[in-house]
Amino acid sequence: KRRAMKFTDDGIYIRARESAQKSPGKQPEAQTGVIDEKRRIDSANVDAFQGSPRDQDQRDEVVPEDSTKLTADQLERLRLSIDIDDLIKYKEHRRQAKCDDSSNIFKKHRRPANCDEDTEEGTRLMIEDLERLRMSTYIHDLYKFKNNHRPANCSIQEDNLGSGGDELGANVAGNQAHEKVIRGHQPVQRDDNSKTDELGRGVNSKRRRIYAANVDAKLWNDKFPYDKIADNQRDRNETEKVVVFGIETSLHLRIPERVKTMTQHLPYVRDGLGHCDEGGHFVETTGASLVRVAKAVDRAIFHGDVRNRCLVSLDAGSGNGYPSMVFSQLFDKGFHIGAELCPGLVANSMSNLKALTAKGVVNLMDGKLDKEQVEQFGELAHNVPPRAFFVHGNLEAIEHLGGFDFVYGFDAVNSWETKLAMANAWNHPKSRRCMVVVSNSTEAEMEALGYKDIIFKEGVRVQFRTSGNESRVAHVYKRKSLRKCRHKYSFESPNAETCPMFAKAFELYRKGDEVARMTFTGYKKNTLLFDANLGSDPHSLMP
Repeated sequence: KRRAMKFTDDGIYIRARESAQKSPGKQPEAQTGVIDEKRRIDSANVDAFQGSPRDQDQRDEVVPEDSTKLTADQLERLRLSIDIDDLIKYKEHRRQAKCDDSSNIFKKHRRPANCDEDTEEGTRLMIEDLERLRMSTYIHDLYKFKNNHRPANCSIQEDNLGSGGDELGANVAGNQAHEKVIRGHQPVQRDDNSKTDELGRGVNSKRRRIYAANVDAKLWNDKFPYDKIADNQRDRNETEKVVVFGIETSLHLRIPERVKTMTQHLPYVRDGLGHCDEGGHFVETTGASLVRVAKAVDRAIFHGDVRNRCLVSLDAGSGNGYPSMVFSQLFDKGFHIGAELCPGLVANSMSNLKALTAKGVVNLMDGKLDKEQVEQFGELAHNVPPRAFFVHGNLEAIEHLGGFDFVYGFDAVNSWETKLAMANAWNHPKSRRCMVVVSNSTEAEMEALGYKDIIFKEGVRVQFRTSGNESRVAHVYKRKSLRKCRHKYSFESPNAETCPMFAKAFELYRKGDEVARMTFTGYKKNTLLFDANLGSDPHSLMP
């Protein structure tokens, strides 16, 4: 390629002259004057400086010396190119340019007036382009730098690279190491001054987390106007920084105070795994994980509609009842039912519900949800009586999910028959208003179980209350055929048919809300439900 690009002192193209001597019968266009001078100059410039292949007939022309000069547009194209060959051509032609026509061109290239053509300042443009590629956070720019870095036999000498020459050559090995990391060969060894984090993955991950935090904050502020949080990163850095695992950050999960203090008065929240005599196992999840699940469900149902605070949920396999009680503090205007097969676990759930209801009733009597207290301290600082109820029954006996807005099922320990029964209940025509199901099953497993009209939204890592670091993924699935303009929530359809297993729970919920009084925040004091929970005898369920 370089032999084809060689020039003599008088500027005549050697290959064109030799070709003309071999074929004397053909007259080149430059000698016959067929084309004008501008077209002849453009043709010579394309051959000489773009390096594009041309036919032998097009090479049989003698180019005059003036045709070796490039126009301003061509010089600008070479200067802005990321190809190393174009940058070399721009540097070589710049040295050959004279003061007449080229001086004005180089002034447009931000070149200082007192700068020589062979100085370090004159070669900065090429170094800046390569440095831009090297410092980029995009993988494609790093590949371009790797493939186009200065070869060992390049015509640019080391003294013309300036102060960036050593750094440029030293980073070639680093970029080769990055390429091996992409292919999974070896870990990256970056110096302390590197501004990139795993080829930009850390930067992009943080941007996604900031965007997600902004969206969650806006949805949160719409539902809890008296407990607003910062909806932009600048305000979060000023007011909401905490230390998480020794690192100060503002991108953390914000757990309401009423959820943090809830477990202080629950006597039956076990810190471990349990076994039921019926042949199953139960686990207790953490409050933080349930808050993440609640936010994922909120995003899945019409992108955080304000009516989501009134959701009616079913905890299929409630264990000690902790998930339903957490949901009762977040979706506090709705209703939450837990169904469990083991009588002992149902008794524990009712004991926990009785203790938390008593605490919430005391807060109501003390005026913690009055206007003055809410405006001063917010509404999430104190627990409310949970609008919840627990049922002893077999999940395989559930006919349909009428009356529920979403189902939370930690079904990793359930049998295949139980999972099939829940899938049949989801597919029942009377379950069409149930919008979301949360399950540990993957999309392939849900398809094998026979779930219809669902689409996967997101997965949430759920931690256990155990001594080890055990967890499962809660997959959030949404019903495909939902239409926000047509769909009605459960509280908007008080006459919707429900499953006979939950008839008593829905009777307390619906009849109590008809005569309930509301607080300043819109929370309904369902005294009929509160009396049932406070007067229950958990031990009566024990065999």
